[in-house]
Amino acid sequence: MLGEKAQTSACKEIAQIIVKEMNSIDFNPENAKEFNQETLFSQHLLVCALQEIGSLVLSLGTTAHHLITDQSLNLIDVTVSVLIHPCQAARLAAAGVSGASV
Repeated sequence: MLGEKAQTSACKEIAQIIVKEMNSIDFNPENAKEFNQETLFSQHLLVCALQEIGSLVLSLGTTAHHLITDQSLNLIDVTVSVLIHPCQAARLAAAGVSGASV
């Protein structure tokens, strides 16, 4: 089991991975019906990352308050940004983490 400081650091790293992945997705309406392989693969990464963040936030308990309110991290904004992902699995994972975070 990771210590409290390592869990907080892991959440920050995973949030940065999610931001990077969401920035790489093409949300052009013309491509909305065509899922390319990259978008399909990204949903798996996002689902795993979001589930891990949710698990870490739950295990941190009240210590997660500092992580959630950290303005430089914007953990809530990162999680909510996945709600517009073209794949339903990623959106459902983001909704689950959003519910666990509040």
